[in-house]
Amino acid sequence: MSPDIIILLLGLVALMALGIPICFAMMSVASVILLVFYGSGLLNVLNAAFVYQMQSESLLAIPMFALMAAFLQTSGIGGDIYEFFHKWLGGINGGLAMATVATTAVIAAMSGVAATATIMMGLIALPAMLDRGYDKALATGPVLAGGCLGPIIPPSTIMIIMSSYTGVSAGWLFAGGGLALLFIIYIGIRCAINPKLGPGIPKAERPSWGEKMRVFKKVIAPIAIIVLVLGCIYAGIATPTEAAGVGAFASMVYALITRKLNVKNLRASLIQ
Repeated sequence: MSPDIIILLLGLVALMALGIPICFAMMSVASVILLVFYGSGLLNVLNAAFVYQMQSESLLAIPMFALMAAFLQTSGIGGDIYEFFHKWLGGINGGLAMATVATTAVIAAMSGVAATATIMMGLIALPAMLDRGYDKALATGPVLAGGCLGPIIPPSTIMIIMSSYTGVSAGWLFAGGGLALLFIIYIGIRCAINPKLGPGIPKAERPSWGEKMRVFKKVIAPIAIIVLVLGCIYAGIATPTEAAGVGAFASMVYALITRKLNVKNLRASLIQ
């Protein structure tokens, strides 16, 4: 390993250990390495590269996706979405695990952060599955796997930044979110072969069609917004930036119409 790489890694670890934010630590160490080992001329290249990336149109999608996520997240629909999937899929073997994957993926898509969905569903869904006699491995798997889908589903800023650097279509990168469907199919096959892994809700406890339709009405609008945004990107109808703007506006209108918008939580979500 060359000396500049060794110094780069050691300097980065040292600055992070001192509590310096990673973005400033990486920028500082990289600048020093360029200056010491390659001369001051390359600093101009660094500056030009920075300005070029900041002019990238695709990066405009980041604040729009963040705003869309904040509106949906603070409108408090996470519990409604899980209740919807729980009542519609709970009667199937492995249904609660499937509902957990679907809900976790949706919540992760709203927040763009894996930890948000993992913690929320770990508190809501995991106890429900264990109480129903689910296998521990099958119960914890959907929570962790579903939450990890957050960084590859809009409004993931990681995928947008990667797209701007590599030139790969953001739509193709976001298509990785289809893993949620594969997870659900896998759970269905496993529980069909061995129902003891994820027993369905007993018939006596299953909700009526009236209850199912009641929870369905709650989630029509937010799910439609997410499907609209993702559909426009995957189908090539709109760029991620355009779809993000539409999604942010639609989610704001939804939050205002339903009067679920919590301004204090919205401010905290945006700051975060």
